[in-house]
Amino acid sequence: MQICMAHHCLIFQLLHAETIPESLVYFLANPEFTFVGMGVKDDADKLLDDYQLRVGRTLGLGQTAAEKFQVPDFERRELKRLAMRLIGKVMEKPKHITLSKWDTKKLSYNMRVSMLMFHLSWVCC
Repeated sequence: MQICMAHHCLIFQLLHAETIPESLVYFLANPEFTFVGMGVKDDADKLLDDYQLRVGRTLGLGQTAAEKFQVPDFERRELKRLAMRLIGKVMEKPKHITLSKWDTKKLSYNMRVSMLMFHLSWVCC
């Protein structure tokens, strides 16, 4: 699980956790927070199915862009294509990073770079 807020990012590996901290359970379920992303509703459903973690409120970027700009196709685009179309920014993640083993206990350099790229893309946008 990757969560970024302002200038802070957290990677919490549910797969390796013996227990899930209550603070994380309450944070995710709190309807005062909105979790935003591409396919975030599917991610929330998976958290509920796999870990019984309820996510209080989600906002899909594709759906939001489709409604705001009256372009239904935006809902089906992936993040890098949506970013290029809306703000003219290229958001490329090299294959060696996307294909990294995210289930390892110790995060590799590639995974840390990926997290940094993810965070920077939102700060810059």
